[in-house]
Amino acid sequence: MNRHIFSRALACAVLFAALCAPTALRSETAAQPEPIRVELALAPEIPIYDKVAVLPLRFTDNTADQQLTEALFEELDATQKYELIAPAATTPAPPWRDFADPAASLQKNAVAYGRAARIRAVVSGVIVAKAGALNQTGPEALPLAPSLIISLTDIAQDKPVWRLTLTPPPDAAEQRPARELLQDLLHEGVEELIVRLVNQGDVYTTRLPQPRLLSSQARLGRTNVVVQAEKRSGIVACQLLRAPSPDAAFLPASEPAANRRSPLTLEDDRSEDATPAWYTVIGLTASGLATVPAPPFQVAVAPAAPEH
Repeated sequence: MNRHIFSRALACAVLFAALCAPTALRSETAAQPEPIRVELALAPEIPIYDKVAVLPLRFTDNTADQQLTEALFEELDATQKYELIAPAATTPAPPWRDFADPAASLQKNAVAYGRAARIRAVVSGVIVAKAGALNQTGPEALPLAPSLIISLTDIAQDKPVWRLTLTPPPDAAEQRPARELLQDLLHEGVEELIVRLVNQGDVYTTRLPQPRLLSSQARLGRTNVVVQAEKRSGIVACQLLRAPSPDAAFLPASEPAANRRSPLTLEDDRSEDATPAWYTVIGLTASGLATVPAPPFQVAVAPAAPEH
């Protein structure tokens, strides 16, 4: 991604949340069901990834589960949060080594793979159960419910960005195969993950095309910016952001405008503000994700109407 666009996107992140300085995984369990646990990293800056590799989900004996891997890829892909690189059966992921701590081994393996493949972000996961046990039902199937631990690791920082842990209730495993239960939890867990990311301010995605700027004009204290969102892009609203300079933090100039017609006019009433202004535009999805902000621009002031 262009460095200037990247820096502007980070500046705009203050629009959505104020982030804490330490980088650590924070568990969000109070308001969600016990089988789903989401942990997020808190950081002063939120990276935007051009590409995210998805590794095959594996058991601790290093065998892969194609069915769950395909389900994970489809669920993440449907969110439009990341530009994903599909997993392959021949992906040369390093073997597990720390069986006592699957989460730590998960991160080490992701970092090793990401550095070898020169990819900034890697999604990997471990299934804490025996492969055959996922298809069994009945009281004798599993004395303890299996867990699926999925993590997105930032390779440059050597730290997890988020971790999603899914654990079906033990009594449920008596009625249905654990793999089916994990697939159901996977759908709910990814939805919960996106909600948590958006609430934290991790909203930008390179998957969505930026709204196209058609025209802009300022007159009598009001700025009008006309944009057009690409059809069938998933953008349900557009928003105009304003800053005193192109390198400053961009804040909302007005409420998001529903993308019900095209082109769409965004307005900024500045009748009581004569300071210089720069603008950018973002598109928003129904889930709260946003396009990477368009390059900042200044709006030309329309000439005053001649007096009669």
